[in-house]
Amino acid sequence: MLIKDLSASWLERLKIRKRKPIKPASLVAFGSYVRNWINPHIGDADVETFDNGALKVFAETVAAKCAPKTTHEIVATVKKIISSAQDTNGNCLFPRSWNNDFILENVADIRDQHQPVCTKEMIQDAMRVWPVEFASAN
Repeated sequence: MLIKDLSASWLERLKIRKRKPIKPASLVAFGSYVRNWINPHIGDADVETFDNGALKVFAETVAAKCAPKTTHEIVATVKKIISSAQDTNGNCLFPRSWNNDFILENVADIRDQHQPVCTKEMIQDAMRVWPVEFASAN
């Protein structure tokens, strides 16, 4: 089974599941990850042989173009897709023991991501130069 085939069925199941329905914005995000990253880069990989090393190479590919938080989310999505393959008794067909330290060792920590913050003074300065007609509008 290819990752692209499993990801398509995973997305379809997310759309119709009754238990813990997925929020529309989350479905859009997962669809974007699958369409823009997962399928083009690893979609033709066999799920059965896709392991920590393959996921590490993929994570590094994503990290070269995306922020750390996005990279972590896309990697987590791949893990969810692979664990979604189940037999008729609900047992995982492709059990994995993911090693996050290994997979993400060359990916920046989410906490190191640039997170700009506006101080109270910065907002007050911006409001001082804002045109009067906009400042008084409700």
